[in-house]
Amino acid sequence: MSPESPGQGLNSQEAKAAGTAVSWKDVRRTGPCMVALGNFDGVHLGHRRVLESLLRESRASGLDPVVITFDPHPRYFFKPGEKPSLLSTPSEKLALLREWPIEVIPLAFDQDLAGLPAEDFIEAFLKERLGGKRFLLGHDHRFGRQALGNAALLQKHVQDPAKDVLILEPFQLNGEVVSSSAIRAYLEAARIDKANNLLGRPFSYAGTVVRGDGRGKGLGFPTANLDPGYPYKAMVALGVYGGKAIVDGREVAAIANIGHRPTFGGTALKIEVHLLDFDADLYGRRVEFRILFHVRAERKFTSVESLRDQVAKDIDVTRRLLAGL
Repeated sequence: MSPESPGQGLNSQEAKAAGTAVSWKDVRRTGPCMVALGNFDGVHLGHRRVLESLLRESRASGLDPVVITFDPHPRYFFKPGEKPSLLSTPSEKLALLREWPIEVIPLAFDQDLAGLPAEDFIEAFLKERLGGKRFLLGHDHRFGRQALGNAALLQKHVQDPAKDVLILEPFQLNGEVVSSSAIRAYLEAARIDKANNLLGRPFSYAGTVVRGDGRGKGLGFPTANLDPGYPYKAMVALGVYGGKAIVDGREVAAIANIGHRPTFGGTALKIEVHLLDFDADLYGRRVEFRILFHVRAERKFTSVESLRDQVAKDIDVTRRLLAGL
C-alpha cells in the first residue's frame, strides 16, 4: 500500500477537538514535534513516565509534544471477539491524556492503518503529516503492517538515531513492572489495592444510569444501574466493592455489586451502585464509581431475607473501611 498524497486534512487542533478517532490520512499539523507512540490503556504510572519524558525532552528540543494513540485497540481490531480487558474506554483515556499540556491525536485503527507498511507509517504519517523530528516509544512497541515496525526501524529514518529515538524500558514500582496486563490480573483477583497502586488512581466504572428491575429498592437498598456503553472495559472479580461515587462533581460514599445476581437467577452482568446517605433520582444521569476495596465475593443466597441481612452487613463494612481511609 502506498501512502496517500498530501491533502488538506485535519490540523492538530481540529483533531483534538473532534474527540473521536481520525484516519491517519485526515491528520495534518504544522510545526515540528516530538511524538510519543503507544496504546496508553489506563494511562497508568508507566504511561505517566512516558508523558513526563515527552514533556521534558520536547521542551529541551523546542518541539511540540504530541501523543499518538489508537482506537480501537489493535487487539480488538484483529480479534473483536476477545474477552473485554481494557482499563479505560476511549473517552476515559483521552480525558486522562488531555490533563497533560500535550497534543493528543486518537488515530483510527482501521483497515487502512493496519495495512500501512511500517516505513510508510514513519515517512508519510509520523514525519510528513505530523512533522515528527524526535520519537519516544516503549521497548516493545510495534507498528505498521504485520507489526514489523519497531524502534530499530524508526532509528533508520531519523538524522541522529541515538538522540532522535528514545526507547523507554519498563517502569518499576517497588520492584514490580507497571503494565496494563499486571493491573488487569490484580483486578481479576480482586486485589484492588495493588491495581490502584499501579494505576496511580482508583479503577472505576462510569456510565449512564439506566432502569433496572427495582430489586435493590425492594430490598431497601436502591441502586443505580450503570451502563458503561463500551464492550471492552476490563472486569473485576465478581462481587461487592466499596468506594466513592461521583455525581455532578460531588463525591459520595458508595457500595456496588458487580455480577450476575445469582440469588435471582440472573445471567447478565450488572454494575449496581448503592449511594450511601444520598437520595435523588439518578436515571439518565452519568455516575462514576471509583473502586477502593473489595468487600466480598459474589454468592447465591438461600432467601431474599438472608441477602438483605448480608447487604446491611456489607454496608457496615464499607462505612468502617471508608472511615479508615
